[in-house]
Amino acid sequence: PQFQVLVVPGNPGNASYYKPFIRFLHQEFEGTPKSCPYHTLDMTRGPRTHRMASVTRADICAHHTWDDTGPQNTTYCKVSVTRDEYAPITTFGYDKGPGTHGGQLWDLKEQVQHKVDFMREYCLKPGKPPLIMAAHSIGAYMMVKACRTVELEMEQQNITNLPKIVKVVALMPFFETNFQLPRQKILQTLAHGYETIGYIAAVLRCLPHSVQEWFIRNVAKDQMDVQVVNTTKELLNQASIRNNFFLAHHEFLDLAKPFDWDLVPWYGDRLHIVCCPKDTWMTEEQYLKMRYELPNVQASWEEDLTHAFCVSMHQCKRVAHIVRDLAAELKPRAPK
Repeated sequence: PQFQVLVVPGNPGNASYYKPFIRFLHQEFEGTPKSCPYHTLDMTRGPRTHRMASVTRADICAHHTWDDTGPQNTTYCKVSVTRDEYAPITTFGYDKGPGTHGGQLWDLKEQVQHKVDFMREYCLKPGKPPLIMAAHSIGAYMMVKACRTVELEMEQQNITNLPKIVKVVALMPFFETNFQLPRQKILQTLAHGYETIGYIAAVLRCLPHSVQEWFIRNVAKDQMDVQVVNTTKELLNQASIRNNFFLAHHEFLDLAKPFDWDLVPWYGDRLHIVCCPKDTWMTEEQYLKMRYELPNVQASWEEDLTHAFCVSMHQCKRVAHIVRDLAAELKPRAPK
């Protein structure tokens, strides 16, 4: 493979939401070899040239990957392999089942550390190809922090034989709070009551599926594809929802502090920030301020996207195309 591509979800953090996006990434990277100068083989005619994977939130711990050569066991996860029409999917889940953990909660710092551990164990190994990140919403914050941590450790330990992180694509990132926005203020209040909301989710779980679907569509207020609604119904349980809002509670606490914008020039052109209209988490005002204060930042404004792109097949396809184009700009590795 020429690249590893790791997709990091936002909150609620389940990789299942990003399956269509990963499939489109697979098609963009593998299906049309002439469109990217570093392809060597078409998926339909031979082995894959890239590996696609997604790592979920720590409390769910289900990593969906298109790489069929993944680890067979881990210290804290069980492994199962299923088939998909595009490629094998390897799912890593805790032995107690997704989202249970005996009531354990994970804050934002622990979620960042989870991504650091995941990269060390599965991505940054000798002989593996360079790594591209596609990180969404709070996942972008996590990966900007996690990649910095990993690279500083490698530098301090003088480790030079591991694959490089060649691109971090921050998709509609959440870097700082803005409590002037009513939606953020409302969600901050709700997140503080994560225990109560967990109990409400337990009650909703007992209702007929048609009522659950009505509730999901009305709360989300997005044009959600059927598979997205079904995924949300699967996650509508006390443990998952409790962790969703616990994480959100800590997002609002930690991101109320100014973001370390010095990280942007530290990454240089390896970091590309994608933003869109009507985004609660990176407004146009914040975007323009960032462009003004950091004139060399690699960033783009996409009029045809929304923050929750993963709930739309059309938008998943568009974002996959953006990531592929950014990868096409990367210089190929020098031959050994």
